[in-house]
Amino acid sequence: IWGILGCVFLIVFAGLRYRTGWDWLAYEQYFIEMHGIMEMIEKGAPETALSVEPFFMAFTTILKRFSDDFVFI
Repeated sequence: IWGILGCVFLIVFAGLRYRTGWDWLAYEQYFIEMHGIMEMIEKGAPETALSVEPFFMAFTTILKRFSDDFVFI
């Protein structure tokens, strides 16, 4: 039971954090400018994507397949 309560606490704690951290706006802007996976295959990465970590770029292109809303993801 303590494990379940601990997981619920962490989910609520992480889920209620909105626009926290000094780099939130930068990552949000990258997410907005990033192409979806099909556009990435056709057009390539946008210029701003070159300064992003490769895993974040791959993760973002996959997530954009499901939603374009940064807060929802």
